[in-house]
Amino acid sequence: MVATSEDLITWSKATVFYSPADLPANVSAIVTGMTYPSFVDPAAPSAFGDRNYATIGRRPYLYWVSIGHSPYTDGRHLWATPMEIREQLLA
Repeated sequence: MVATSEDLITWSKATVFYSPADLPANVSAIVTGMTYPSFVDPAAPSAFGDRNYATIGRRPYLYWVSIGHSPYTDGRHLWATPMEIREQLLA
C-alpha cells in the first residue's frame, strides 16, 4: 500500500502499489507474500557522494523479497522489478 502527501499532514487514500496480481503467472504461482520493498537505481547520479543508492531516477528497480509456500522448496527469493516513475498532473 502507498499513500502520498504534499505537506506530510494531509494524506491521500492508501492504494495498492504492487501486488502478486501484477506478476507473471509463473512467478505469482510461487509467491505467497511480498516483503522488504526498496527502490534502488544503480544508474542514477549520486547526490553528495551517496554510496547507499538513496538517490533514484525515473527508472529505478523495485527490489523485494518473496515468501514462498515452503522454506525448503520455494522459500525466499530476491526480485528486481523495473519501474518507471511518472509525474501525475493534478487539475
